[in-house]
Amino acid sequence: MSKLWGILLVIPLLFITNTSRAADYCLSVRGNGELIASHWGAMASVVEKLGLPRAQAGGSSASISIFLLDSIASSELARQQPEQAVLLIKSLESVTFWIKNQKEWQDFALLTSEGQALASADWAQELDKIFSQIDETHIADALEMFFDKLPLIQRNLATGEKLNLLNMESFARLSQAVAIVQNAQNLSAATGALKAARFYASELYKTYEVFGKFNAETDHNLFFRAGIVNFDGLAQQAGRIAAFYAHATPQNKKWQEIHATCSADLKNKTWGELVATHPVCQTLLEQAMETFFRTSSDDFSQLQIGQNIASFPITSVLGGSAYQDAKVGMENYHKELNPEFGKTFQLRNDKDVHFGYWGSNAALEKIAQNLDTRDAKSQRFLALQQAPWFEALRLSPAEPGLSAFREFSVGDETYFSAGGWPDLTPTLILKAYGCTQIVHITRRGGESLFAQGVAKRLLNLDRDWSLLSTSPDAYQNNWTLNNVGDNSDLSSNWSELYNVANSTSSYKKSLATADAILCTDWNRFKITDGPSLMIEHAYRSPYYVKDASVSTWTSVLQPQIQTQEQNPAGYPEYVGCMP
Repeated sequence: MSKLWGILLVIPLLFITNTSRAADYCLSVRGNGELIASHWGAMASVVEKLGLPRAQAGGSSASISIFLLDSIASSELARQQPEQAVLLIKSLESVTFWIKNQKEWQDFALLTSEGQALASADWAQELDKIFSQIDETHIADALEMFFDKLPLIQRNLATGEKLNLLNMESFARLSQAVAIVQNAQNLSAATGALKAARFYASELYKTYEVFGKFNAETDHNLFFRAGIVNFDGLAQQAGRIAAFYAHATPQNKKWQEIHATCSADLKNKTWGELVATHPVCQTLLEQAMETFFRTSSDDFSQLQIGQNIASFPITSVLGGSAYQDAKVGMENYHKELNPEFGKTFQLRNDKDVHFGYWGSNAALEKIAQNLDTRDAKSQRFLALQQAPWFEALRLSPAEPGLSAFREFSVGDETYFSAGGWPDLTPTLILKAYGCTQIVHITRRGGESLFAQGVAKRLLNLDRDWSLLSTSPDAYQNNWTLNNVGDNSDLSSNWSELYNVANSTSSYKKSLATADAILCTDWNRFKITDGPSLMIEHAYRSPYYVKDASVSTWTSVLQPQIQTQEQNPAGYPEYVGCMP
C-alpha cells in the first residue's frame, strides 16, 4: 500500500459537557500527518479514564481528530450512555477495515501505487530526454513517449476525479498543455505549451517524490505546488463518516446489538484486539455502516464547529501584505514555470502571518483577552470566528507539501492558509479559554523540524538551515540538537518559539501548561504498518502527570513515564512529554 493511499485512507476517517466525566478537563491534540490513527488509541485511553472533555484544540491532522470526537459526543448514544463514547472512539479502527474492501478505495490504491512507482524512477532525466527530442518531425513520437511515462494521467484521471479525493488542478494544467501540443499545427505553435507540460509534469512527480519526507529547505515550491489531495473532497468524506457516528442512537437496533455484543469485553482493549476474538463485532459495525451510507446523505462537516465539545481547530493565516505577497507569488509561479521559483520567495512583513483559531465568537474573545501577549506564539493569535467544520477541515490539514496556499475569507477579509503547523501544543489557548485541567496528546521529541523549517520561511526565523535541515545526512544530528536544546541561543525569534533549552519559549511554556501528557512514540511507525499497531501503541502509552494535578489523576492515568530516564544521545528519553 502506498504512503499516499495510506494517508488518504486514514484521513477521511479521522474525527456539551458530560456529567459523567471523572474530571473537568480539556484535551489538546498534536497533529501527526499520516499517523493520525494514533490519535484514536490515545483519545480512547484518555476518555476511558476521564470521560469526554469539556473543550479541545488541535491543528493539521488533529483538526480531523477533534472533529470526529465532536461528532461522537453529539450522538444520542454517547449522551444517554456516556460510557459508550469509548466504544465509538475505539470503533474508528473498524472503519479502516471496511474502507479497504470498497472498490473505490481499491481503485485509488492502484492509482496512487502507480504514482509512487513513477516517482521512485528517475523521471526528471526521462522527461528531459523526451522534451529534448521534440522537433518538427518528432512531435508525435515524443508525445507517445511522454504519455508512456505518464500512465497516472493517461489511464487514471477519470478514477481520481470520480473518487473526489485527488486535486484535479494538479492534473488539469498538465492536461491542458498537452492538449494544446496535440492540436498544434507546428512546433512554434506548441513551444509555450511544451514548456508548461514539462514543468507541470515535473511538479506533479515532485509531489509524489516528497510525500512522507517533506523538506522545507529544499522543496522550493512547496507553498505554490497544487498537490494531489482534494481537501474539499476530503472534508466531505470525513463529514460523512462523522455523520455516521453522530447518528448512533440507543434506539437503533444495529447499535443495540453492537452495544450488547461488544461492550462487555472491550474494557482495556482496542477494537482490533476485540475483533480478534469477537469477529462478529466487525461484521455488525460494517452492517450498520452499509445501511447508513445507503440511506443517508448527511454530512456533519456542514455543522458549526463545536456542536457538543467547545472546539478550536487551528491554521496558519497570511493576511495584509503577506496575503498580497503570496498572491503575487502564486501568479508568478504559473508564469515563470521555474522548479526553483520559490527559493527566493520571502514575505515583506512576517508580522502579517498569524496563528488562526476557529471557535465560537464568545470563546475566541475570551481567549484573546486572557492570552499572555509576551509569549511569541500568543502574539500571533487571530480569531477566525465561528464557521462550519468544513472550513477548518479543508484548510488545517492542507499543509505545505500537500497543498499550495489556500484562499479563504473571514467576514470581509481575505487570507491565505498554509495549514495547521503553527500550534502543535495548543494548551495555552485552552488555558486562556478557562480550562483548569488540560491533557495533551503528543509524542516524544522536540518541535517538528519540518514545522520549524516552514516557520523559518514564513516568519524569517534567524536560525541557520544547517540546524533545521531534514535532509537524510543531517536529520539525526539536528533531531538530537532539537531535543537537547541550544543554550547558546536563548533570545532569537527561533528560540522564543521552539528552543527546548529556553524555559520561556512558547514550546516549553505550552508543555508546562499541560496537567497531564499522554506520551506516545508514534514516530517509530510508518503508514505502511497499518493503523492497528499504532492505535494499540498509543492506547497503552504512558502519561506524565504534573505534581499539582488533580489528586485522582496520579492513580487513574497509568502507566506513567520515568521522568529521569535518559536517551543515549544525551537528552531526556521523554523530552517533549514533560516541561
